[in-house]
Amino acid sequence: MPDEKQILNAVKNALAADTTLAAYVKSFSIGEMEAPKMFFPFIAVGNLACGISPATLGAAGKDDFKYSLEIRCGTKCLVPEKAYSGENGILQLCEDIVSAAWPNDFGVFDKPVRIRGVNTAYKTVSGGSLWIGSVSITGEIRAEQ
Repeated sequence: MPDEKQILNAVKNALAADTTLAAYVKSFSIGEMEAPKMFFPFIAVGNLACGISPATLGAAGKDDFKYSLEIRCGTKCLVPEKAYSGENGILQLCEDIVSAAWPNDFGVFDKPVRIRGVNTAYKTVSGGSLWIGSVSITGEIRAEQ
């Protein structure tokens, strides 16, 4: 069964290998998103959490593992509208992430992940408008038989 680092790397590597995203995203990373240190547009994979549910009961019971994670992204531009809805703006970036993530099992999950939500937020920073996006996904790994 893959560990946390392997799951995050698999998702990051699959997004970086997507030809649409690779054509304009400047930075792919794992871990916390520190927007002032990023190259824009960027994608950061992180916030991995694991829930366990019993697949079978009894002394020899097996557990299924349900992972959730966030794919965060950001764009920055002097013109707020372009950073939001322009070519390669945050809306396009989130849409391209969803297209790359679904249907995909990233080589670590037992079936394609589920998209749980997409959110955007705006922040004014020196040097332009900063839009941050978040695509939340879940993936399952079945108990070993």
